[in-house]
Amino acid sequence: MKIESNDNDKDIVVLTKTLSNLFYKSPPNYSEIIDFVISYLDNGEYIDILNVFFQISGVLLPLSISVDNSKKYQTSWLEKLKTGSIFGAHCMTEVQGGTDIFSMKTTAIEFDKYWLINGQKTLICNAHNSEVGLLYTNFNTTFNPPYNLCAFILDLKLNGISISSPIKTIGLDGINLGSIYLNDVRLPKDAILGCIGEGQNIAYISTTLERLLIPIVFIAKLYQFYKSSPQSLKADFFRIYIANRLFVEKILSSIDLFSWNREYIKLGCLLKWHVSDEYIKAAKLTGDERHYLDSLSSWIYSGNNDSLKNMVSRLV
Repeated sequence: MKIESNDNDKDIVVLTKTLSNLFYKSPPNYSEIIDFVISYLDNGEYIDILNVFFQISGVLLPLSISVDNSKKYQTSWLEKLKTGSIFGAHCMTEVQGGTDIFSMKTTAIEFDKYWLINGQKTLICNAHNSEVGLLYTNFNTTFNPPYNLCAFILDLKLNGISISSPIKTIGLDGINLGSIYLNDVRLPKDAILGCIGEGQNIAYISTTLERLLIPIVFIAKLYQFYKSSPQSLKADFFRIYIANRLFVEKILSSIDLFSWNREYIKLGCLLKWHVSDEYIKAAKLTGDERHYLDSLSSWIYSGNNDSLKNMVSRLV
C-alpha cells in the first residue's frame, strides 16, 4: 500500500528522510538526534515518531548492513527506503511464538525461479502503510533452528498477501499494527538476504537496533514530562531526564551502527531494559493515565523487560 499524499503523510516522509540522514552521518551525533526528536514532539505526534523509529531501526538500518550491493532487486528497495518515499515493516512476530525466532512457523520453499512463502505475521508495525517488509521464515529443510532461518525482502504488493484490519492496543492510540497473511507468495530468488541460515544474524541485528534506538524516543518523552511538570516535581523529572539522556548518548556513541558486533545484543537489551523502566516510572509519576498506558505499550515492543533480562543472563 503506497503512502497517501495528504499533508500529514508528507510530513511523515520528511520526518523519515530527515532522521535517516541523521543516522547515516559518520558518526551519528546522538545529541543532535535527541534534540531533533524533542523539537519534533513539541508540535508532532508521539505515534508518528515511534512509527518512523520502528521503520528505521527495524528495517532500513538492518538492510543497510545486510543488502548485497551486487543485486539490483535489493539495492533498489534500500534506496527507496532511504528517501522516505516508502515505508518498511519488520515482519517477525507470530501468533504462537511472538518474536522467538526459534518457534517460527512461516516457511520458505526454494524452487528454480522463486521462493514460495506461506505463513502469518502479527502485531506488525506499519503493516498498513508499507510497501516492503523485512521477512523472517524457516527454510523447509532437515536443518534445525537457527540454521534454517532465512531473511527476505518482501514486496507487500505481491499476489497472495493480505493484511488484516488495524489491531487495537491498550495505549499508543493510532499506532499502525496489523497481521500479514502469506499464502503461496512467490518471491524472486534475489529476495533472500545472504544465504539459508543467515536469517538468525539478521534477526539479531534488527531486534538489537530497535532496542538500541527506541530509547531515544523515550528520552524525548521524559523531556516532555519535565517541561510540563508542576514546579514541585520539576527537579525529579529533570534528574530522570538528564541521567537517562547521558546514559543513552554514552552507549550509542560507543557503537558503530553499520559494523555489526554481537556484543551489541547485550548492550541493546541493557539499554532498553533500563530506559523503559525509567520511562514507565516517570509516566506513572505524571498521574496521567494515557502517558502510563503509552509507556506500558512501548515497553512491550522489541521484548519486554523479563525477556531482555533472560537474554542478558545468557550472554553474560
